[in-house]
Amino acid sequence: LQESEEKFRLIAENSVDAIWQTDLNNKVTYISPSSINIGGYTPEEVMRFENALEIYDDELRTLIMTEMSNLLQQPVEELKRYVIPRIEGRGLHKDGHKIWLEIQAKFIFEGNMIVGVQGISRDISERKEAEAALLKSEKQYRTFVDNLPVAVYQNTPGSKGKFLMVNPAFCKILGYNNEEEVKKV
Repeated sequence: LQESEEKFRLIAENSVDAIWQTDLNNKVTYISPSSINIGGYTPEEVMRFENALEIYDDELRTLIMTEMSNLLQQPVEELKRYVIPRIEGRGLHKDGHKIWLEIQAKFIFEGNMIVGVQGISRDISERKEAEAALLKSEKQYRTFVDNLPVAVYQNTPGSKGKFLMVNPAFCKILGYNNEEEVKKV
């Protein structure tokens, strides 16, 4: 048992993700040291919150409360096997800015009674920024291509290739009404 506890301590203390547990009142009963790297709070500061949901913005707080309320309607035997679906939302960093978090959790049981929740939280701000930049780039590319006066298209390879994308000039030059009509060819 002591060896197992030592392994867990090493994992928790060296994890990039925050590993945590709460009781049924959302009071944090354990959080790993990585909490300071994610939200700027030391484990001691996080454990002083009356309700762990205080460190989330209103939208994420509502999402979590709704999900938990729905889950608690399920039979206990189902919940014992159930991992709460990954939730993404905004957390509140100690310095005041918002961070993107991904949360994965599971209920803690003593016999057939739920006594808390345990899970991990990770900062996904960089991933969300990259996704936003990619969407912006794709939108700029599509706007550029859609406004070219020459026909532009993308298709799958081979003699039976299918059109994946065409611009309005392509449709106009070849007499089609829209991109969907071309894709049916």
